[in-house]
Amino acid sequence: MYSVTSLYNAVKELALSLPDGHTDSTMECPKCGSSKAFSLTRDTNKLKFICFRASCGFKGIIDSTTGKSIREISDEVYKPVKLFTGELDFLNDDEIAYLAGLFRIAPALLLKIRWGIKDKRVYFPQYTVGGKVQGYIARYYPALNFDTPLKGAKAYWKPVVATPPALLFTDLSIVPMIRKQKRVVIVEDYPSCLRIISQLGIPCCCLGGTNLYDTVIKSLMDLGIEQLIILLDADAVHKAIKMKRATALLFDIEVIALTGADPKDMSEQELAYVFRHITEDKL
Repeated sequence: MYSVTSLYNAVKELALSLPDGHTDSTMECPKCGSSKAFSLTRDTNKLKFICFRASCGFKGIIDSTTGKSIREISDEVYKPVKLFTGELDFLNDDEIAYLAGLFRIAPALLLKIRWGIKDKRVYFPQYTVGGKVQGYIARYYPALNFDTPLKGAKAYWKPVVATPPALLFTDLSIVPMIRKQKRVVIVEDYPSCLRIISQLGIPCCCLGGTNLYDTVIKSLMDLGIEQLIILLDADAVHKAIKMKRATALLFDIEVIALTGADPKDMSEQELAYVFRHITEDKL
């Protein structure tokens, strides 16, 4: 069984016989063994490699000086366009207490959540690493709406501005935790993110979806992330596997497939069991 480190070292060994500025497409892929689909290019400052075999897809870029994996990300500049101008209000104490009890979340983590005056939904704010509100995850809770009930209770995303996808935070206080631990858990839904932070003290981010875009990966790299834990429903595991293949040389990646309830709906014992392998000495 190969590891990311062994594959990494194999690529560097292959590059030793390759002059600067040259490409070799006859070498054997360290991962799948194909000698017809692997291409390795050695430039002055980096090694580029890719296996074109569909079942393999092994690729990456290595810094020749540091020996570490790097990734080229587009520097295209986007002009933000303001989108959401909804009228929001603060939650009262009873509403905060209800949500805190429902998801077993510390009330202090809910103080920045807002109430949609027109659509009667709860709005969970999400922040960029720079501290700006990027958008809201809006969700309808029947118990908090004593007017005409709305159809469905599915969460939906309301971006504040039109910008490329970014790594979003439920609370900026976790950013120092991420920088210190060099690790983050990524989940889909907002309350589950708050629950993991509240109960376990593990830094967690909410994607609001199941895609890791280049801009998100850049945020992870800028934060110095070394370990990435992806926690998704069983029906989205194929997405998680794609994420792992795309970033395997950038981070130590672990995929956890949930076969039952979301973290927000788990008991304290169930949630602790999911993260049982993360011991105190690693925190």
